[in-house]
Amino acid sequence: MVLVKTESEIEAIRAQIDRFCKVNKVSVYKTTLTSEESDLGYSGESAEDFLEIAKNLDTKIIYLQVTDATEIDENEASRAVILQIAFNFGNRFHKFTIVSGWYLDNSPSDETEEAEDSDKDESDEVFEDKEKAAAEAALKKILDMTHEEVVMDMLDFAKKNYEGRFFNADYSAVQHEMLDNYWATKGIPKYYQAASDVDLKMRKEKITTDIWGRFKKMRDEHEAQKLPGLIEKGVIWGKQNGKKKLSVAEVDVILKENDAWVTPLAKKKMHVDINLKLNR
Repeated sequence: MVLVKTESEIEAIRAQIDRFCKVNKVSVYKTTLTSEESDLGYSGESAEDFLEIAKNLDTKIIYLQVTDATEIDENEASRAVILQIAFNFGNRFHKFTIVSGWYLDNSPSDETEEAEDSDKDESDEVFEDKEKAAAEAALKKILDMTHEEVVMDMLDFAKKNYEGRFFNADYSAVQHEMLDNYWATKGIPKYYQAASDVDLKMRKEKITTDIWGRFKKMRDEHEAQKLPGLIEKGVIWGKQNGKKKLSVAEVDVILKENDAWVTPLAKKKMHVDINLKLNR
């Protein structure tokens, strides 16, 4: 967490985020970020450095939350604005928090602070209840759409923000990341993505199962289109290197040289077909 002196500095950082997202074609979603044990907090002091990390990890979405954390009592004890930036990588949120605030000389006494802490605990519970209710209402609104409408909306979201990443070795993690981010952009943070209503939960699970199946179909079709070309490149590579038979390790070299990844079954087919053509 970084402390800055004025709200204008917060606005300058927000402008910096907008420029970063525009230049790097990254989407910005203003949302409510919840805290989980798996979250990683950035310990640096520069928003620019944090955004550079996001860029290097090929982040497609930046989450932004601005909170007016002003606490006003009879003495106007404190004022603060909190800006939290986050991105999802490896199915966990990476967060950077900036606080703008100042404290007046007429701060409250210890007794007042204790009373405020007690009030704050109660208000936090009320806030969490309201936040959960809002998230579940948002989820119900999404699930009021037809099954096909939600699935197609998810596919559009995936193609826009994750194009190409479903065809790499980490596709399973990408799928989970995409699903979490989809619900979050609809106003349903990851912490509240399990609906309390049994019928809603069952519908959500059916949607998830369907979308996983469609992603597999997309991968299979993509693989079927690129496999013949990779096999031909393997044959050319084998002939250029005087090979009559390639090992599995050499097939891996060909894939690496072509910046390609295929499923184990496809790699086995690629290995067999290349060797058959080399022996003709």
